[in-house]
Amino acid sequence: MMRLGGGGKRVVVVGAGSSGLTAIKTCLEDDVTPLCLEKTQRIGGLWNYSPLPSAPHTAGIYESLVINTCREMMAFSDFPVPQTFPQFMTHRHVMQYFRQYADHFGLLPYIRFNTEVRHVRKADDYDVTGRWMVTYVVHVDDACPMKCVNEGGNDVTSSSTGSACQCDREGEQQGERERREEASPCNPCSSADENQDQPETEGRRRGACREVREEFDGVMICSGHHTVPYVPDLPGMGTFQGQTIHSQQYKRPEPFRGQRVLVVGIGNSAVDIASDLAKTASKVYLSTRRGAWVVPRTALWGVPADMVANSRLAFSLPLRLLEWCVEKQADARIDHTRVGLRPKHGLLGAHPTINDELPAHLLNGRVEVRPHVASLSGREVAFEDGLREEVDTVILATGYDYRLDFVSPDVIQVAENRVRLYKYVFPPRLPHASLAVIGLVQAIGAVMPIAEIQSRWAVSLLLGRVKLPDTRQMEEEIERRERTMDAEYYASRRHTLQTFWIEYMDEVAMEFGAKPDLLAMLWRDPGLALRCFLGPCLPAQYRLTGPRPWPHAPAFIRQLWHRTTARPQHLRDPDGQSPPRNGEVGGARGAEGGGATDEPGGGTGEEGVAEVTDNEQVTNGHARFSAEKSPGSSSALLTSLSVRSSWRDWLTPDAVWLGGVFHFVYLLAIALGCFLWLLHRMS
Repeated sequence: MMRLGGGGKRVVVVGAGSSGLTAIKTCLEDDVTPLCLEKTQRIGGLWNYSPLPSAPHTAGIYESLVINTCREMMAFSDFPVPQTFPQFMTHRHVMQYFRQYADHFGLLPYIRFNTEVRHVRKADDYDVTGRWMVTYVVHVDDACPMKCVNEGGNDVTSSSTGSACQCDREGEQQGERERREEASPCNPCSSADENQDQPETEGRRRGACREVREEFDGVMICSGHHTVPYVPDLPGMGTFQGQTIHSQQYKRPEPFRGQRVLVVGIGNSAVDIASDLAKTASKVYLSTRRGAWVVPRTALWGVPADMVANSRLAFSLPLRLLEWCVEKQADARIDHTRVGLRPKHGLLGAHPTINDELPAHLLNGRVEVRPHVASLSGREVAFEDGLREEVDTVILATGYDYRLDFVSPDVIQVAENRVRLYKYVFPPRLPHASLAVIGLVQAIGAVMPIAEIQSRWAVSLLLGRVKLPDTRQMEEEIERRERTMDAEYYASRRHTLQTFWIEYMDEVAMEFGAKPDLLAMLWRDPGLALRCFLGPCLPAQYRLTGPRPWPHAPAFIRQLWHRTTARPQHLRDPDGQSPPRNGEVGGARGAEGGGATDEPGGGTGEEGVAEVTDNEQVTNGHARFSAEKSPGSSSALLTSLSVRSSWRDWLTPDAVWLGGVFHFVYLLAIALGCFLWLLHRMS
């Protein structure tokens, strides 16, 4: 049973995106009191779509965005995605899932919106207590942070300068807001002692804004790394007479109708935007320095590819063999050499580029691949192969700068997107493990479960249940990881936080005892052990053991094949019961709602999601953890499941199909590939 986090240690969580939400939940289930500071008015971080231009230092996504990982692999470990949602979700579905997660676990009362962290440094007594001094600014509304940044992008409300905030309001408006704060203690912009019943160390008003300094026992940085665009200095960019934007500002293809557009880059955003523009632009050029392997979201028979790839069995094979198999699958869709995409590196030598539409647009000529840009002049672009094209717009899908500027430089420094953190979480030279960076990792898989397991580890360390190695060991591990990354991936700003999903999840889970012991499980529950090894490595595997196990994790893992192949409207569990929606699988309220629409005028038409904004949910009352809202109490689906653990259970088709059959087929594909290669050599 989860308990109210009301006493003991206090932790500040920076950001209310997917990483911030799971950090809050992890704190609460271990009696740690979180205060989440979110500078916008919404949860969701990166996944908050808006048709308006993205504000400085905030994430931006496009309307057509679809997540590259399937719903089973991106879900938090103890809160499944609704089965009525599509296998690959749009950003609206992802946001609805986050809202249901926040609503079910009562996270919103612990989030202070319109609040921007400006500085994190060691408290005066840090050497003894491990505490942190956090300076943040409470803004009057979501437009305020934009007005508090000058044209050069520098904060003019920095605590170090003490300069005044530029969003002052008339005294009458300020007085009215103060009266509203007094009448609404749940207001996210209310003072710390009003909203959280905790004293501020120091605070002062600056017009309608207020700067606060407060001490915390711990800091969990969940601010993401897709907020500061990286803009390369292309030769002649200053003389280009067309429009130049970063992919962060791209929203829809309609403004580019009839234009000739150059997209610079070959990552996931680049190929998504090129495919989106192909429907309206007169011509799209995709410029790449090295090429890329473009792989589909689905494998054989439409099963999600990440469910096949992120399998313990798959990663027990030699990596080069696994790489060769996936390369052949990618080439089966489109000849990478013929369209100019084939890179010199192997498929596992770079972060994968995933797209289903690009091959069709390359074949119908709406998108053409070009080498790297040599220069721009007027409206003409010259490429390194000597070709020249006239374009109207250049879209730079060139990635992001990883920035943690609000953290004192004696704690964390980032240089060329490289940051020295033990297992991408902890600065190695701090004597106390009270500051953690959550979600700053680039895995071949979903980041949501990674952020969750990082948060569980961070809270275990904060509470003294486990300990970090000494500084020397952590430094050696960081250097080893950097050498491995440099050897396996080509040199790029993109490849500084790379890791394999299962390998990394297992490493972190081992730190606090949450890694499943498959050998022990094989004797206790052979069917479950075989599913865990042969099938996808679901996040729920990390709730089978260790702190805070999820009682329904075994049943959830057993039903994977049934959920994956059944039509949502016809889905039934083995006992013939119709499964409930997400709130029932995870707890109480999925069928009733808990989500807001992303745009004015209504939602996406998804059944059972109420049109309620985040702030409206905050003012509707302080939800609390209770037995009724615990994942182990009100689940009609999971409580009706029979727990099967006999030896004959592993013989059922769904126990071996996803793992064994797929990899058997891949072995046949290898044999066929070798045969075709021999024919090619003989011809």
